[in-house]
Amino acid sequence: MLSLTVDDAMPGFQRGKITVGNSWSKVEFVGAGGTDRRQATLPEILDAGNLARLASELGEITDFIMCCGENARESVARLKADGLLRERCRILRVCHLSNLGINNSIQIDVNGEPIQSYKKSADKPSCEYRSLKQIGKDNRKLRLRVIAKDLMEQILLAPTLPRESVPRRANAPLERPRLHSHAERGNEGLERRSGRTTAKRGNR
Repeated sequence: MLSLTVDDAMPGFQRGKITVGNSWSKVEFVGAGGTDRRQATLPEILDAGNLARLASELGEITDFIMCCGENARESVARLKADGLLRERCRILRVCHLSNLGINNSIQIDVNGEPIQSYKKSADKPSCEYRSLKQIGKDNRKLRLRVIAKDLMEQILLAPTLPRESVPRRANAPLERPRLHSHAERGNEGLERRSGRTTAKRGNR
């Protein structure tokens, strides 16, 4: 995603300056050993205890928080409304980044062309020589480019607020601006290992 986004427009947008969190602390997935659901309910996400956990993770983010999916959007919006985020921190919103979320949300590429997909080889037109697997990979890149374009537009159009004057301990290092990607746990096998990956731990 980073390689599709801001290498030229925002060279400071690097993996080392990004942390990844989750709007829900538990791993949710359908399948053997799973919880028979792909994500938490909105009331669970907005529970006071869960919001307190999120506030402790997000309260010191300085520049951007990127919300991936509805649960992330709603929880961050609540924290913002309650004054629990930095005033100058700007909120970015994209669809959930699982295959399911991307496939359901994006059907048109950045050039306005429909993204063609096929359930079986017999459905492909005679001029289509790629395998279904390759078509799926190519389509995912097309969809990620749409998300990257949307994200860049939000970053470039977001109003710039003055930096806050925050007291700093003597000899304490200056805080690096960070973009915090706040994704929902759940939705397909991408999250089965540990939810979406965290900085602490790391087709259609």
